[in-house]
Amino acid sequence: MGSNVSTLSELTGPVRNPLLERFCSAEPLVAVADLDETEAFWTNLLSHQLCPPVTSRASRDFDESLALPYLAHLAVNNRTSGNLNALLRRIIKLTDELDDAVLQPLADRQRRSRHLSQLGAALFMARCCIKYLLESENERSLLEHMEFCPVEDDNQDNDDNASVIEKKSSSSDSSPDASQNSSDNEDNAESSSAAPSSVAADSGTTIEDYVESLVKLVILLPVDEEAFPALLEAINSLLVLLSLRMYHGCKSSAQLAFYQILCTGRCAPYARRLAATLVQQFVAAPPAPDRLVASAPQAPSQVYNAAASLATGLWYMVTLGYGSGSGGTSAASTVSKTDEPTRAELKRNLLSRQSLLLCLALALSPGYSSNEDELDTPYRDALLECDAKLLGNYAGLLGAIATNLPQDEALLLLYLLLHPAGSHALRNHLASAGANNPQLLASLTLPLLQCIHSANTEPQSHRLYMAMINLLMLTEQPDLCRAMHTAPLPGGASPAWLTERQLGPQGTLGSLLVVVLARCVQLNLHKLGRGGGGGYLPSNCMAALANQSTQARSLHPYACQKLLGLLTLIATRIEKLEQQKSATPQQSPNELAALEAASRSILEVVNGTLSRVSLAANPHLVYTMLHQRAALFNKRLLQNRTELAELAANLLTVSQHFAAAVARDSAAGSAAAQQQQQAADGGELAALPPPSQLSEARIMQVISSSCASFKRERLRQFPEPRFKYVEEAKPDDFFVPYIWALVYKHSGLYFNPARITLLKPAASAASASASASASASAPASAPASASASASASASASAARSGTAATTAVAKAAKAATSASVVASAPMETTVV
Repeated sequence: MGSNVSTLSELTGPVRNPLLERFCSAEPLVAVADLDETEAFWTNLLSHQLCPPVTSRASRDFDESLALPYLAHLAVNNRTSGNLNALLRRIIKLTDELDDAVLQPLADRQRRSRHLSQLGAALFMARCCIKYLLESENERSLLEHMEFCPVEDDNQDNDDNASVIEKKSSSSDSSPDASQNSSDNEDNAESSSAAPSSVAADSGTTIEDYVESLVKLVILLPVDEEAFPALLEAINSLLVLLSLRMYHGCKSSAQLAFYQILCTGRCAPYARRLAATLVQQFVAAPPAPDRLVASAPQAPSQVYNAAASLATGLWYMVTLGYGSGSGGTSAASTVSKTDEPTRAELKRNLLSRQSLLLCLALALSPGYSSNEDELDTPYRDALLECDAKLLGNYAGLLGAIATNLPQDEALLLLYLLLHPAGSHALRNHLASAGANNPQLLASLTLPLLQCIHSANTEPQSHRLYMAMINLLMLTEQPDLCRAMHTAPLPGGASPAWLTERQLGPQGTLGSLLVVVLARCVQLNLHKLGRGGGGGYLPSNCMAALANQSTQARSLHPYACQKLLGLLTLIATRIEKLEQQKSATPQQSPNELAALEAASRSILEVVNGTLSRVSLAANPHLVYTMLHQRAALFNKRLLQNRTELAELAANLLTVSQHFAAAVARDSAAGSAAAQQQQQAADGGELAALPPPSQLSEARIMQVISSSCASFKRERLRQFPEPRFKYVEEAKPDDFFVPYIWALVYKHSGLYFNPARITLLKPAASAASASASASASASAPASAPASASASASASASASAARSGTAATTAVAKAAKAATSASVVASAPMETTVV
């Protein structure tokens, strides 16, 4: 890395680099008496055009080739030389000089360019050193490496550093005592976060100064071609520091030094500003300089890693199943290849991607459960607050999320912005903008529906779970549901992925939502009541259907058929289960109850639309009810099920009214009409005229003209079904492994899977990688699980014999699931 070095490839060439050898030697740089000589050394070492690797394969190749000649020597010699500490202090010094050298409008251009070049090179060197030590040694040893400085006359600093290391490496029964520090900084948080000074306010340990410098660089550095490499390196350096969680999966974040500094220590006052800066960079997506992405492939390609065959199970467990490009790929093949981003993709979203990954890691990785051992999460709080002054224009933010959906990172960001614990500011904006900007609403909703639609063909359980929960939270907003049912489909046609039937120009976004959710319930109905969390998907689909039911209008005929067809399917299955009840004692006792609850939910959906939306707004729903009356009013289903019979009574009332109207209009004459009216008066199921007597168009005309004569007072009113997403008390078990699996897969950084403990079984990684024939079905215990729930409740009161009787017509649709993250086999589509 001398003054003549311009590419990273020369670092590992046959010619040794004397400057790097000097840095990795046992000779302390701080011992050089001549300050000019020391300055000349740093200038020569760091003066080059930095082009760090930007893909995981390039990062792996660079790490493996550099580790043996240089980093291994540094790990041995640094305890004598303290040169890593010297490098970190160099970064701190360059950051302190940022105002004069870079940020001033009249800064000398040559000095600015030289300063940014040295800063980027120093950040890259420090990142490589820290990542190597992080993967090869424990946390305490890493902190000692970073703090060790062989200066004999600076005993006070060394004493302070030793005490800090002792504190940050404490056992699990101790927690960081940072509350006072956080309280002292709270009053100045706004001013500090809004405009952080490039000069540290007070002295501290090298580690604290270094982390604070990285945060300031991310906030302060401009996004231009010269500053781009340094800004990217600052973000990657923070990701590497936070990746300590991957190598200490059994530890709480409160026990990890870097999390303490970022969440409750020196960097806590910058949390809101840092989160906002990262979100803004994600939205802006500034293009990367050509020289940074020149080594990336121009066309899509799959990179085959021969070494991966020695760790067949590790790739799947580390990537949580995302190592495969398609859902149908076997576990054995997914571990040996990964899709590399193209040069055009990296140029377009390199900084955007890294900024979003860091933002999510800061918001989710520290953990935010009610456990008192966990840290506060100011970064998550900043996203939940969703302040437009910090995050920028909502339209731009939503547009950027929509552009990146259904990628996992965009789903997680949308989840945090829509979270019920937040300010609901984004929900309210989307609800008000949805009616005026249907394209924005469609761009957010269609990717979620596509993900749910493909659940059975391309299983990605984490992504599917997040898409389902995001859609559920969107349907909690009545105004959004109303906008969906008035928004036409983009281009006036169904999306290409809806292959069952085209909705055509009369289709709306709301009708597509009903079709997709009803189809998902139908395909996963057999999993209800089977245990293991398999029923979370159909349960949440029915919850979303219920939320939108009171705003449904202009429903497409196919949407009506799919919705009411579910009742037919459920009734048939219940009847079959009852017939098999005595013959199969092993039958799950919960399955029948779950199917009854499902039929109750579908009846609630139809009731919500019939009783709260004008019948004239949904003539196709009335027509479908007439067409499927025999199946809807199945006497075996309603017999001895009072709750279902009460809900079905409204459907029967509507059906009889319009059946009588159709009969009166038919060629059968007044006798048929009289029979229809008598049947309606007696509460019996009346027969429609033969199909040949009335066309579908004529029946639709009769329905439209008869809506005015129907009195809504005839319908029994039930409470509006409202389902809300409720997060589990400890969501960390799902989100922490999830975000780090995404960082591992998409950050372009290489993390040694053999060292990772967060995303793999407790069994030794060495034993998994020692055998080339490691079975994908090997048993393994998992340290992480995922859980969440969606719950709702409603009640109905009915007047019986002059008294009020309360009947529960909607039980909690709970999707509490718990599934281990295992390396043995791909996770079930509907289990998270």
